[in-house]
Amino acid sequence: MTTAREIPNTQQGTDTWLAARKTGVTSTDVAALLGVSPYRTPLDVWLAKQDDTPPIPETDAMWAGRRHEPTVMAWYA
Repeated sequence: MTTAREIPNTQQGTDTWLAARKTGVTSTDVAALLGVSPYRTPLDVWLAKQDDTPPIPETDAMWAGRRHEPTVMAWYA
């Protein structure tokens, strides 16, 4: 059975939030797991879920996506 869960009372980008993301598959992982991401592979996802791997350094595109996410979400809604 598949379930969705939220990480309550956790600020995005904090160490607690990052640790919680390592405990399951997130929406960010899906394209890589399906083999349709040009940026990540299923192996990349598996490696990122290991306890001893550091987070991926933020790129300009990642920063822009985070910065504009609220605007895009409001527009889409």
